[in-house]
Amino acid sequence: MVQLFGGAFRAELPENFLNASALRQIPDNQEVFLQDSKENLTLILELLEAVEKPHDATVAKFHFDSIAFDNDASDSVIWKDENLNKTDISGFHNELANGTRAFGCQRILEKGKKVTDPASNVAVLVHVITLQDIETDIVCSVNIPLFETLSFPKTLADVSPADEATLQTADRILSQFTRSLVLVDKSLFSSA
Repeated sequence: MVQLFGGAFRAELPENFLNASALRQIPDNQEVFLQDSKENLTLILELLEAVEKPHDATVAKFHFDSIAFDNDASDSVIWKDENLNKTDISGFHNELANGTRAFGCQRILEKGKKVTDPASNVAVLVHVITLQDIETDIVCSVNIPLFETLSFPKTLADVSPADEATLQTADRILSQFTRSLVLVDKSLFSSA
């Protein structure tokens, strides 16, 4: 189990994920972990003000679109947008909580690259746990570089078999992380 936000949360994460705060400064409302493996996954946990559910989609879609905006994605598509069930967020059984997930791809130019350089396809899997009484969205996301998928994949079927295996691994890791995530200390949300 890893301790998050000074012990206010805890969750299960494979040992090959390194805390990015040892390498760079991370905003106070985020925890970022980098996978030390060929898949090169990045897992981000972010605490944000709760957003109202859009009429035509889930809260996870809203956050997926926000991530695309923050990444300056030149293209973005959502392959799946659905609710999480109670077992997916079982660590919050004592809270007034619900969960959603969105999964898709963004075409992103790496930081420091020129506009004329080729952009990369990055699949993004987002799980959002909304704590209604605290008015907070807990946004858990994984960025998955698609090294073998050269053209932008409009559907999941357009992803290469090698990248699809990485997507399945990332889905298992994020699902386990979300399922094991537990709020230990609510005082994190107390007003100063």
